[in-house]
Amino acid sequence: MVIDTLAQSLEKRKLWRRAATRYLELIPNTANTEDDINWLIYRREYCTEKAKQMRPVTVHTDTDTRYTLDLPGINVTFARRG
Repeated sequence: MVIDTLAQSLEKRKLWRRAATRYLELIPNTANTEDDINWLIYRREYCTEKAKQMRPVTVHTDTDTRYTLDLPGINVTFARRG
């Protein structure tokens, strides 16, 4: 198992795509064993799946469409008229 504090920090802050990218960057390290590489691939896939689950919520009404993005530390709602 590879311990990378940057990747763990990104996961803790729910920055899944960045964490997945970080794990990808760690794979080519020549010091990694086959088990380490398999673990890195597993964590990358895990982070990618978590990123797919974080989709914006869309609410449609008669006059406008509201989009709510609920990200760590940020909750933004904006509307598009039309």
